[in-house]
Amino acid sequence: MTVDVSTSPGIGPKAMQKISEDLRYLAGFLPHRVARTVEEAEAADYIESRLREILGTEAVESEPFEAPENAFLVRGSIMLEFVVVSLIATWWPLVGAAYGAVVALLLVADLMGFPMLEGLVPTFTSRNIMGIQRAPAPRRMLVFTAHYDSGMLTPIQRLAETVGTRRLYLLTVGLAVQVVGACLVEGIFQYRGGTVSALAAYRWAMTWGLAAVGILHFMSGRGEPSRGANFNASGVAAVLALAARLREHPLRHCDALFLFPGAHREGMAGLRAFLARYKAWKPVIQLVHVEGVGMGVPAYVTAEGELSRRADPDLVSAAERAACSRQAVAVELHRPAGAWSARARGYAAITITSADSMNRTDLPSSGEDSLGAVSEQRILDAACFIETMARLLDDAAGASAGETFSGIGQTDENNP
Repeated sequence: MTVDVSTSPGIGPKAMQKISEDLRYLAGFLPHRVARTVEEAEAADYIESRLREILGTEAVESEPFEAPENAFLVRGSIMLEFVVVSLIATWWPLVGAAYGAVVALLLVADLMGFPMLEGLVPTFTSRNIMGIQRAPAPRRMLVFTAHYDSGMLTPIQRLAETVGTRRLYLLTVGLAVQVVGACLVEGIFQYRGGTVSALAAYRWAMTWGLAAVGILHFMSGRGEPSRGANFNASGVAAVLALAARLREHPLRHCDALFLFPGAHREGMAGLRAFLARYKAWKPVIQLVHVEGVGMGVPAYVTAEGELSRRADPDLVSAAERAACSRQAVAVELHRPAGAWSARARGYAAITITSADSMNRTDLPSSGEDSLGAVSEQRILDAACFIETMARLLDDAAGASAGETFSGIGQTDENNP
């Protein structure tokens, strides 16, 4: 039976008080939660204790994983490699074109969420905090995620704010393609015994443009740490509030897994570690990523990323139905959020955020991301919206044909 969330006892002063306490600790007591810092570890400890308080000790796990120390460094290195491509092309343009094509493919793969060279940089240990609320007869698993580390306001993020993340990286890919194309044309002319000096000048102009963006990526470790009130203490507080609600009024046909990934700034390393570890569960998982929900009305993201990916149609449909009663709006993000990485790996996923009256979303690199910028009521609104979605998905799972399964951590003959 569907619970009427608008009249349920958990939606009220107690939930608001807990949200306020979570915000004050994560974005007030802690000056930041940047990956690879003591503050990130303290945030993980706090979330683990809160989740144990809500779900019980046995239902909560802390899973360590290895994350790259600087994911931006890898991307910047690929961009700077085009200087080597142009140097090779000075004498052997066809060789330069072939090598440039390989480098361009590595760049596109990195931008698509598959960092092929990530293993070349040093790593550090971060943690994913997980808790589960089991359903009596589960047919699906709803995974609610909210990363807990905060970001930094760096030169490359300032540039992305100015020109737009999608425009910046589409321009970068365009420059890479033009360098490779110039090398190829030069090679053809050289093979035929001719030269075009203007082509070399054009190639170097494109190369230095890529190098400039690459240098900005190298400077990503230098910046102003953000308190991360909206990104993403608000998301953490919303998912914790949701966990309390679903503990009080459990779903019947969907296990609810609450995941708080670390090292999100480093190429969504925590979320990718979870997706890789539990890929056997992909057919039954529906993932809802929550971030930046403290500064406007709830918003569900229909498409996101520099190279856009669309959200799962079933989850979008549930969000559309929930939006009718929760005053939520549909938006598109020109930057990647959590669902972007999950969709790339074949998972059903959607991102929930917030938007202002003009359907504009906030930027995670904002220097104004402090406690004064977020609203506990907005976070509670987002939690209510996500709960409404969850119950619609639970009803749909109950109406669907199929066997039940045992959740993560349990085994029986119905496990994937």
